[in-house]
Amino acid sequence: MWSEEEAEHEFMQSLEKFMAERLTPIGPPPRMGFQSVNLFAFFNCIQQLGGYDKVTATKQWRDVYQHLGGTTLINSAAASARKQYEKYLLAYERYVQSGPTDCMTS
Repeated sequence: MWSEEEAEHEFMQSLEKFMAERLTPIGPPPRMGFQSVNLFAFFNCIQQLGGYDKVTATKQWRDVYQHLGGTTLINSAAASARKQYEKYLLAYERYVQSGPTDCMTS
């Protein structure tokens, strides 16, 4: 069993490799509001809620934003969370769900 730190390290290595192979490197860490986003925590939060499609269908993006430490007083909170996930993690989620053979078609 991996520790949280080991799991996060493994996740980030896998994500960075995936993004580099797609020629879309992550670059500087994403930000929502004035805070950096922990991609590991962000990905796990969405997965625990059932994945991108379910979070979108049930309009939970504002809750996700709040869970990650943002304030829901910001009108664009839901859109910001969704946009960051789409940019940094959605293709990876699809890759993980469908397997390595479909990663370039996401």
